[in-house]
Parts: sequence; C-alpha cells; structure tokens
Amino acid sequence: MTEKEIYLFSKSLDMLYVTANRLKNLHFYRYSKLIDTSNRGFDCGMAKQTLKFMPEEHEEFLNIIRDIKEIAMLFEDKYINEIKNEKEKESNSND
Repeated sequence: MTEKEIYLFSKSLDMLYVTANRLKNLHFYRYSKLIDTSNRGFDCGMAKQTLKFMPEEHEEFLNIIRDIKEIAMLFEDKYINEIKNEKEKESNSND
C-alpha cells in the first residue's frame, strides 16, 4: 500500500471508531451498563427508565448500524484486497 492508501485506511478506521462510539450515547448501550453497576440489577430504576426511551432511538440506532456496515464494506472491498495484493507481491518476490 502506498503512504496515501495507508493514510486513507487510517482515516477510515477513525471514521469507524467515531461511528461506533455514537452507540455509547444510546439507551440501547446504556441499559446493560446500568444493570451491571446497580445493586438492584434488573430492578434498577434508571435501567427501567432507559427502557422507556429505547423506542425513540430505534431509527438512530439503525442508522448507526447502517453506517458501520458501509464502512465495513469499504474495508472489505478496498483494504482487504489491497492487503492480499501486498502479501502476494511479497510472496512472489521471495520465490
């Protein structure tokens, strides 16, 4: 990979990190954290309140998942093939 391709790969990884990090702001993510850190477990009042807000976040959650999927497809289409090509070049030069 060229330096520019490595740079773009790094930027894509950052975009994936930032996108996945958006999930931390959702009640879907917080729910288990509230239960795990509460002495009351599933009876935790904050966890129960979180359940009420989940339906409001449904569309945002799906949008984030779609964004992650698109970024993952970018990796698969571009970078995994690029890495394979680099390995093949190395293998052929060693023969």
